[in-house]
Amino acid sequence: MASEPQVLILDEPTDGLDVHSRENLLGLLKEFAAGGLAVVMISHEIVDLTCLCDSVARLYAADDPEHPAHVEIVTPTTLARQVTGVRS
Repeated sequence: MASEPQVLILDEPTDGLDVHSRENLLGLLKEFAAGGLAVVMISHEIVDLTCLCDSVARLYAADDPEHPAHVEIVTPTTLARQVTGVRS
């Protein structure tokens, strides 16, 4: 972070972290984002995505090799509803 980047790209940044370390890292990433840093994160952890992200690009694998995968841009709330099936 010493070089003051404009974009931070992370692949599964909380994988393997204990609860305390995960909370610390997510808090730090929130601070960076609030300070204007664009944080791009790849994760399977829905909770991490919903607490940190403004929008989520959800990738759907192709059912048929003849058709490409597709991406849907959703809000964290929509993602949580899609994953849990809970409707409000």
